[in-house]
Amino acid sequence: MAGYTRGWIDAIISMYFNVTLAFPTLVLLLALVAIFASPDPFNPGTTLPRMVVLTFAITFILIPFLGRLARAATVSWAGRDFVLVAKSLGLKRRTILVQHIIPNVLPSLISVSFLAAGLIIILEGGLSILGAGGDPGSSWGSLLSRNRGDLALTPHTTFIPVAAIALTVMAFNYFGEYLRTGIDNRDSRI
Repeated sequence: MAGYTRGWIDAIISMYFNVTLAFPTLVLLLALVAIFASPDPFNPGTTLPRMVVLTFAITFILIPFLGRLARAATVSWAGRDFVLVAKSLGLKRRTILVQHIIPNVLPSLISVSFLAAGLIIILEGGLSILGAGGDPGSSWGSLLSRNRGDLALTPHTTFIPVAAIALTVMAFNYFGEYLRTGIDNRDSRI
């Protein structure tokens, strides 16, 4: 909506996207987890569970990636002829947004969300290896982190989570790329 209407709301949202994307992703995630999930030595019951903090931190980091894509696609579609015709016919902004822009922006967001799912898995695995991930055994990254010291004795305990992470990320990337090529073919016909 901000990309379609522009104005001060769009400026604020774009500033949030730019500031968030200015920091390296892993460093910002580590900072958020350290601030919100570290135990308070004076009041140990006040911290949030680590998985809740991870979920919100990854969401906070991922929104600018998807938001910039959605905004760019919205600006692109808002300049098309059929949107200008809808404006000239007197349709309300909300109607134009719901009937013309969102149906054209949503497919590209869906394809990129599959790529983002792979990024989430990699980020969580990296945080787990650094000791800031989820609880032991709650994810593939935590399994990898827990078993990395036993690589010489039992290498399968490390290679199985690595293989699961790699295959899952490659499957998400392949499916996202497949959807993107289909969407590109659709967009070229419009």
